[in-house]
Amino acid sequence: LIAGVAANDPNQAFSATYQLQRPGLVLLGGVVYAAFGGHCDLPPTHGWVLGVSETGKISTLWSDEAGADTGTQGLGGIWAPGALRSDGPGQLIFSSGNGNIPNTPIAGKTPPPELAMTVTRLTVQADASLKAVDFFMPWDSPNLDQIDGDLGSGSPVLLPPAQFSTAKYPHLAIEIGKEGYLYVLNADDLGGYQQGAAGGDDVIARLGPVQGVWGSPAVWGGDGGYLYFVTNGGTGGPGSDGHLLAWKFGVDGNGG
Repeated sequence: LIAGVAANDPNQAFSATYQLQRPGLVLLGGVVYAAFGGHCDLPPTHGWVLGVSETGKISTLWSDEAGADTGTQGLGGIWAPGALRSDGPGQLIFSSGNGNIPNTPIAGKTPPPELAMTVTRLTVQADASLKAVDFFMPWDSPNLDQIDGDLGSGSPVLLPPAQFSTAKYPHLAIEIGKEGYLYVLNADDLGGYQQGAAGGDDVIARLGPVQGVWGSPAVWGGDGGYLYFVTNGGTGGPGSDGHLLAWKFGVDGNGG
């Protein structure tokens, strides 16, 4: 039975009645990690990551909206089908949906307690709790939140370094959500919020827009490296005019 309060916010209690478990699971260091969002953003739900040991004991409960009002609309849901990823011992990466957006720019290595509309890296601590250590949030997240344009409708993908890397950026990640922009991220330094030039994104590339994605991109490392996306029309929900897109990996003159 999954129950308890968030280790990072004891005022938030997990309620299975309101939580939807859709993303894939990750087995990491003897603990199975699962992520949750709400049913159609109905309150009082937030995004959750929890760990259950191989012996059946809950190791931690973590909320991506620490300090948020639990009675408001569902915030920061983690609901894309493959949203939990890992690129090493004690490392988890996920993407999240609509929720509270900061009022000021924030550096990536100092994540805020409320992590909606982000790609976030969590690190497993010595006491088995989870700590956010890095994040990326699009510069236009306030507008995305208004139009239900979840970044987290698509799963983040960690690209295999052997086929997808450069000397400047040895570890790459990608993210694409409802707005249809493909973000190429430095997995070692995700970029924060409005840390780029003129308050823009501090990312390797922002490509598109194409149509939105509600799913998990696929990767093929052969033939120079390809990314595959199934897209749907509009930002409010999957449409009937979807396309399969294939994008080839490449490097620009700056090594990005």
